[in-house]
Amino acid sequence: MAESTAAEKRIYEASDGHKTVLALAFLVLLPFMVSMPILFLKRSFHGLWTDALSAAVFGLLFTAWMIFLFIEVMTAMRTRIAFGENTLNLRIPNWRGPNPGVKFVKRRVPYEEIVGVETRSEIYKSAQLPVLTRATSILLKDGERIVLGYQNEHEEDPDIDFERIARQIAKRVGVDVRDRGCITAGSQIATFASGSGPDWEREPLSESAYKRLRSRNRWAMVALITAIVVMFGVGFVYDLLRAGILANI
Repeated sequence: MAESTAAEKRIYEASDGHKTVLALAFLVLLPFMVSMPILFLKRSFHGLWTDALSAAVFGLLFTAWMIFLFIEVMTAMRTRIAFGENTLNLRIPNWRGPNPGVKFVKRRVPYEEIVGVETRSEIYKSAQLPVLTRATSILLKDGERIVLGYQNEHEEDPDIDFERIARQIAKRVGVDVRDRGCITAGSQIATFASGSGPDWEREPLSESAYKRLRSRNRWAMVALITAIVVMFGVGFVYDLLRAGILANI
């Protein structure tokens, strides 16, 4: 987390290392995305329609992932929350649930206009696996809510620590951080397509239901990791068999 302090002013933004890694990943993968249409056309001209169709499907999926990566790069590059003497200076994405949008909100919010700081846990489904995130927001006198950002609840050292930001804002304006509990928010893709996050007035889950979901999430991750390890092991053994290495042992 990059944090600089000068004359009672703190700035929260992504670290230079985080920005560099994301940017380099995008630049390295960009030529592969550009080559997909060429690969499709070459296979089509040679009548290899099955191969051309597989290239088209892979190209579409890869392009969608690259768009997502580009948005993440822009979010890391531009997101900035600065504590001024009298105002909270924001440059944050227009959040659609935990997904950053392509548009950014840039504004100065006087501390005297902030009447509440609220957080809550939101459970989303990604590839049918539950993902637990924590949202941080501020409430203004006119009833407007500004969602500052999201972070994974299992992330011990987030690049931008929104929970710390929430505590700092609450201290500045003289209020307590209110925890709104935990809700189930559905699919991340559906939330992104809707253009906004779930309603903050939604009834939270009971403590027992929340514990069950956390337990289910933990076992789901264990099962996923186990499946990946097993698949890797089976593939490795299969390659050894094809190479005839095991037959000579």
